[in-house]
Amino acid sequence: LRDKQKQWYQRRVRGGKSMDADQFRRYGHELVDFIADYLSNQSQTAKVINTEIKYKDVAKLIPPTPPQDGEPWDRIRKDIDTIIMPHITHWQSPNFFAFFPSNVSYPSILGDLLSSGLGQQGMMWITSPALTELEEVMLDWFAQMIDLPQHFLSASGLGGGVIQSTASESVLVTILAAKYRTARRHKIDSQIDPTITPRIVIYASNQMHSSVKRACIIAGIPLSNYREIPADSTTNYALDPVKLQTAIEADLAAGLWPCAVISCVGTTGCGAVDPLVQISEVAKKHDLWHHCDAAYAGSAFVCPEERVSGLDGLDSFNFNPHKWLLVNFDCSLLWVKDKKSLIESMMILPEYLRNKASESGATDFKDWHIPLGRRFRALKLWFVVRTYGVSGLQKYIREHINCAKIVERLLNSDSRFEVVSRSYSLVLFRLSNDPEEKLSRILFEKINKGGDFYLTHTVLGGRFVIRMAIGSASTKLEHVEKCVQKLKSIADEILSAP
Repeated sequence: LRDKQKQWYQRRVRGGKSMDADQFRRYGHELVDFIADYLSNQSQTAKVINTEIKYKDVAKLIPPTPPQDGEPWDRIRKDIDTIIMPHITHWQSPNFFAFFPSNVSYPSILGDLLSSGLGQQGMMWITSPALTELEEVMLDWFAQMIDLPQHFLSASGLGGGVIQSTASESVLVTILAAKYRTARRHKIDSQIDPTITPRIVIYASNQMHSSVKRACIIAGIPLSNYREIPADSTTNYALDPVKLQTAIEADLAAGLWPCAVISCVGTTGCGAVDPLVQISEVAKKHDLWHHCDAAYAGSAFVCPEERVSGLDGLDSFNFNPHKWLLVNFDCSLLWVKDKKSLIESMMILPEYLRNKASESGATDFKDWHIPLGRRFRALKLWFVVRTYGVSGLQKYIREHINCAKIVERLLNSDSRFEVVSRSYSLVLFRLSNDPEEKLSRILFEKINKGGDFYLTHTVLGGRFVIRMAIGSASTKLEHVEKCVQKLKSIADEILSAP
């Protein structure tokens, strides 16, 4: 009777299946082997992108309803091969040059694995002291690695760093902090008084990532108060401080409250670098919060020769190691000069979260970002830095920048191509003598249609350009040279056609 009751319980309550520790070890080893094989064989990946897939092709392979009873792991494992793998884009391919890179590395994967296994929830110091303190130290490590000013370190007592999910979240919380500080300057509580949002104005160039617009929407700032300042070839598509000054003066005359300017090092479209020093001077003059988003290019700051001046004038700064520094997604690092404004702009303290450690001054990261809960993401930062060392990360970045320089030289040496710009490891180009850009568009379509390489495009100064973003962990010089050879081969075909 007891055996029958146990079987009934397993079927009804536990679905008849579970995974014990021994099975987890066995299946875990199998999955680690699968991941290692996948990443180590990226050069043999047939296609970077499957151009034959249509929307809902994957959904058709998955039952529309969940299983009533549990399934054996072997069946689940088989579906990885048949459903998932044929239908993914191979972001880790050495021939992936689209968007910006999304790095992975073995030490970082192990960090994420340990984070999942430990199951820590680090909303407050008391809920996981190791999580909180390792994160504080890692943000200080990375601040030193990219030579941020001392006031951004936790040891300063005024500023500090925190892991956010993405640069979009970093931009959002800094706008909330800037909004809070502006309201406080006008003796208004931004958490209570709704009249502040129609007065707040945010500034950025028209090359800035769309996340700033979205942050304004979420923060309740009308888009009519978001100033997209035109940037063109006269400033290499960087934000013009003179135009910024003019826009601020016009808003002040209209009775509005200039609040924050968001600058960028390495814009998404073309890798433009805003003049941080001059922008900070304008921001300081009008008491604006100055945030710099270096989501992509910030990784290059581990190399002294790739750094920019003006970081000391910023109120906040972020970059994404998950793009180009061998750390798995998601991991965006944000530093603020004035952590009080950031914390107070979002702080809510219900009774059930009160504790002596918090009251004594321990860091509680729940008040530094949007979610209450947070994972142990500092582990992967710790593992990566200790495995590669600063010198190893510098070598990695320099290799990709050198590859971009070689691409630039190879294309410049061919009169059929026009290199529009190179910024860090991002190269922008098109076919020359193509005023209507029809041929450049055909080149772009053909290089991607084959699936062997994946590039993206943008429109710069009203003209179509192709982007080649070098940064996959497996990309070597031979891969970028093969891509250039393919581009030239396609150009032969296009230009020889009647």
